[in-house]
Amino acid sequence: MADNGGGAAAAGVVLGIIMAAQLGNWGSDNPDSDVSVGRDRTESSGIDDGAPSDGSSGIPGVGLDVPGVIRTTGRDGTTVALTFSSGPDPRNTPQTLDILADRGVDATFCVIGAAAQEHPELVGRIAAEGHTLCNQTASADFGLYGQDDATIRLEISGGTASIQAAAPNAPVPFFRAPGGNFSAELVDAAEDAGQASLGWNVDPRDWETLDAAAIRDAVVDNVQPGSIVILHDGVDDMNQTVDALPGIIDDLQAAGYTFVIPAS
Repeated sequence: MADNGGGAAAAGVVLGIIMAAQLGNWGSDNPDSDVSVGRDRTESSGIDDGAPSDGSSGIPGVGLDVPGVIRTTGRDGTTVALTFSSGPDPRNTPQTLDILADRGVDATFCVIGAAAQEHPELVGRIAAEGHTLCNQTASADFGLYGQDDATIRLEISGGTASIQAAAPNAPVPFFRAPGGNFSAELVDAAEDAGQASLGWNVDPRDWETLDAAAIRDAVVDNVQPGSIVILHDGVDDMNQTVDALPGIIDDLQAAGYTFVIPAS
């Protein structure tokens, strides 16, 4: 049997270079950087704030409408799935978990590998409290869809490795493309890694408004049986989603909805 140690080492070096380049922007106040303060504020619009509302990105072959991207729970009954992106964040993630625990709701957390390395205890808590983990790549490069196959696969494997280092026994059944910028290549690479591509069909654009009531209304008014909702626990220095979350859960439960994890 061939010795693969050299190949693994080389892959690790390449991944380190990729992450170093991306993390050079971590904490930047440039809204156009791939990873910045509020690192996924433009996620829900695909490529930019003017992207079409049907889930496409405005770029052919890129967006939520790519074949293979999950956009409904895939479960019978009056179900809805809550998903959280861009975390974990030391302020928002613990508060989000407290609210979910208080109301007995399971959710899916899409985790950035670099953030998992910064806050492994939060990834461990997400898993320990029964929530599902989703890989949002190693460094949250919004332009990953346009990279070569080797870079795509290193970003996916690097994100998974960081999550599993923080929560060794937790499965990671889902993948979410940074910015919602799915492509056929990303879907195929995620599938090869054993991860289903997880999109959404209800987007309150919680990164765009400070108004918690508006976020709550945008979710509650647009949810239908089978909806997947995207929210953010990793938008730095913004607490509006946490403030909106109790009302979202209470209103949907009062309307007869059951919170589920999407079928993968």
